[in-house]
Amino acid sequence: MATPRRGLLPPGAFLPVIEGSSLEADLDDWVLDRAVAQLTTWSVDGLDLELSVNISPRNMSDPAFPDRLAQLLDGRRAGLAERLELEVIETSAVGPFDEVAVTMQRCADLGVRFSLDDFGTGYSSLSYFHSLPIHMLKIDRGFVSDMLTGVRDLDIVEGVIQLARAFDRPVVAEGVESVEVGLLLQRLGCQYAQGFALARPMPADELPGWIDGFAESAAWAMVADGVASPTDRPDLDVVRHLHEQWAQHVVAFARGDDVPRPIAAAHECRLNGWYSSAGLERYGHHDVFHVMAEHHGGTHRLAEGWSRMWSWTLRWPSIGSRSSRRLRIGWVV
Repeated sequence: MATPRRGLLPPGAFLPVIEGSSLEADLDDWVLDRAVAQLTTWSVDGLDLELSVNISPRNMSDPAFPDRLAQLLDGRRAGLAERLELEVIETSAVGPFDEVAVTMQRCADLGVRFSLDDFGTGYSSLSYFHSLPIHMLKIDRGFVSDMLTGVRDLDIVEGVIQLARAFDRPVVAEGVESVEVGLLLQRLGCQYAQGFALARPMPADELPGWIDGFAESAAWAMVADGVASPTDRPDLDVVRHLHEQWAQHVVAFARGDDVPRPIAAAHECRLNGWYSSAGLERYGHHDVFHVMAEHHGGTHRLAEGWSRMWSWTLRWPSIGSRSSRRLRIGWVV
């Protein structure tokens, strides 16, 4: 066996190379074997977790795949199959539909569940979605990541959540990279999320410690304690949160607390980005919106002026040395 030269690689580095080949199905089977073994380990340790595995279109149209899956699950702990979720992409679910439907149903009869990954990027019809044993929808990260500034993305995410509710299916948002996006999703009625804001990829043995730490996370506790049902204007809830968060940060900095310098430049402010894009499109017909936007811009102009004063630096020579000492003058505002 060849010695690895590049170390651990992300899926995007090698999956395109094997796409469509027999190696793709072999990799599926290997990952499934490892996933079931890990579920067994967690179950023995008292962690009843669910685990999702991406399955290639090649396996979804393979009549022998359910038999291999049944053999893999045979003799495992009770309830293990129900904690295994197979993720299929839209394009595989709408390929040879009759073959895929039979394969998926045979797998579902074993107890495993299916999620439809990257929903919104393919061409599946509602009749297909209704006919296949799909337990959960996953919203593509491309729509989720720009929700705060892209009004079309926000509309699409909101529409998918409403569609999932109509079919009585839970929905997972991919690409959640900030607490604010998580808060907005929660206000829209999205039950689950995944992304770097929650956790980076980690070895399986680190997961129990992460679970304990996440349960105590103050930032995500704010989201968990929020109103579960969607409001009339969920994006305004998030904007209010962003404003209060920024104001508290400024006060803490002015008080001398050990916090990073607040963002002063308007182009770096997420709230300012909302005012000039999604907010403008949604609420620009209200006169009060433009008053609010002007006040926000004025705040940044003041902050940028204070920032220039904060950045003054004085140098003076050290006695008996060519080195210099530095004094940074901060203004209390």
